[in-house]
Amino acid sequence: LHASIQSVLHQTMRNFELIVVDDGSTDSTPDVVESFGDDRIRYFARPPKGIPHARNYATQFARSEWIVIMDDDDLMLPNRLEVQLAAATKDCGGTYGGWIDYHIETGELDYHPAKQHSFESILFSGKVLIHPAMMIRRKLLENFQYDERFKYGTDWLMNMSIVSSGVQFRHCGQYLIVRRMHGRNVTTTDTDEQKTTARTMQSTIIDDLGPSNVARMRKVGKASATIDTIWA
Repeated sequence: LHASIQSVLHQTMRNFELIVVDDGSTDSTPDVVESFGDDRIRYFARPPKGIPHARNYATQFARSEWIVIMDDDDLMLPNRLEVQLAAATKDCGGTYGGWIDYHIETGELDYHPAKQHSFESILFSGKVLIHPAMMIRRKLLENFQYDERFKYGTDWLMNMSIVSSGVQFRHCGQYLIVRRMHGRNVTTTDTDEQKTTARTMQSTIIDDLGPSNVARMRKVGKASATIDTIWA
């Protein structure tokens, strides 16, 4: 958490607020947050209600036009906020970019440049984008809230709802975050539950589309091109 907060406070863009929602932790989170003594940090301690509730709760108190989601084991690259804001246009719902997975045990780096943003690509193509590498208009998160009935997958479901409404996101052409991969990642510890939830959500959408639309959209999604303007 300390390193994650540091990566935010050391951004090239200085005018922001950092909302930390403590979802019922029993460790030293309050002490870590307080140790920075930075008035841009706003700390909220809550009973444990899960990730979707914590994110919806944070949105209520956000004061900026734009919201960036940050998990406590990720690191922002220094120009992340500056780059994403520069890529935003009046008609887009937000911006996104690539991400780097750092495997702590082996030291290996996996680069994921992301793919073209569309309903078809998100539904049928993997590694299109990840939530922690997105910047989203606050009003969208207010209108398309995370579904608190589900423990996982609500970021994917929210993205599908937004893109289904016709809102588009712009790729900023750079890598934005480093995900530190370790044995305690939610992606690792609750893999089966995450996959089950994702399959259920995807199946529900596919059933509503119908066979002919699914065949056409699957072809489009699988052919979605990788963004090639990124440099490592």
